[in-house]
Amino acid sequence: MASLGDRRNANTALFERRVRTDVAAGVLPADTDATALARFVGAVLRGMSLQARDGAGRVEPEAVVETALRGLAGGSCRRRPEGP
Repeated sequence: MASLGDRRNANTALFERRVRTDVAAGVLPADTDATALARFVGAVLRGMSLQARDGAGRVEPEAVVETALRGLAGGSCRRRPEGP
């Protein structure tokens, strides 16, 4: 049986592949960093899961989603220029 960490990593990899597919199809901008976006979404989902486990109501995770979507809409998942 796969560990929880293994399952989380597999889900992140699946999401990353989907992002790459959407970049190739022109759904997402060409400079989208698929790895960073997948890790970001995974971190948000894990954080929301922990909040729910600890008793958060519906309002708290909805606020997290709204904040994450605002960040994504601002173009925060673009590749950084390489350099020193």
